[in-house]
Amino acid sequence: MAASVKTGDLKKAIKNILKDADLDSLSAKKVRRKLEEMFGIELTDRKQEIDALTMKMITEGQEEEESEKEEKPKSKSKKTTSIKSKGNDHVTRNGRAGKDL
Repeated sequence: MAASVKTGDLKKAIKNILKDADLDSLSAKKVRRKLEEMFGIELTDRKQEIDALTMKMITEGQEEEESEKEEKPKSKSKKTTSIKSKGNDHVTRNGRAGKDL
């Protein structure tokens, strides 16, 4: 009966479970039990598949977070910050000169 759940459906359900989960306390067994509740069937015979999908999705999620963190400093450099000098002239962080009005 467990074969009636498609792998794509498992992936979507696992992704949904992981997005709200505390990864420090989550286990593959808890994920499988939640899937069993969601689909109303026992998935013990697909334990290895579920474990592998869960680990893959966690790893992909961590890689996405790391690449987002790496991209954030780049976007910060686009912000313009004024550095005042003597008089009314100033230079912005992006290198453009300007005058106070």
